[in-house]
Amino acid sequence: MPELALKTTRDKLIVLTIAIFLGTVFAGWNFIAKPYLKKAAQIRSEQGADVTKKELVAKIGDAEKRLALFRERYPEKGEPSWLTETLNQLADAAGVSILSVTPVSRELFQGYFRLPVRIEIECGYHELGDFTARVENNPRFIKINSMRVEGPRLPDSPNAKLHVSMTLSAFYPEAGLAS
Repeated sequence: MPELALKTTRDKLIVLTIAIFLGTVFAGWNFIAKPYLKKAAQIRSEQGADVTKKELVAKIGDAEKRLALFRERYPEKGEPSWLTETLNQLADAAGVSILSVTPVSRELFQGYFRLPVRIEIECGYHELGDFTARVENNPRFIKINSMRVEGPRLPDSPNAKLHVSMTLSAFYPEAGLAS
């Protein structure tokens, strides 16, 4: 019997040791490893979010730089007077005579207002080429929509000039003009 009592005590001791071991493992997992792993996963997630945020901020910065270039190309004002004044300056520089300027009502076109004007000018071929180049290369958004060129009214005159009718448009965003 003493053997049986010893075996039972030893079995109890083994079971108690295993229970203490498992209890320690369970407590260590729940109170030490699990919170540490949660915190590590949270840090990894935040690092990934930070990288994504940095990438987005960089992309937004690049887009703002590109947009700044376009903002400079918008008209100073959304009025025909601005376009008329600009066309007068360009015509003077090219040696073109403006006979008439007729504003046309603005239209909404794909998120932009289109501000058209019709002009009639008199000039020579070279002056016409110089004027159209100045309009198309203007730092503001101005587009030649249509052009009709008629031969000189007095073809035998030494100062014979072409009669040209054009429709030009300036564009600016619906949301407002650049400041």
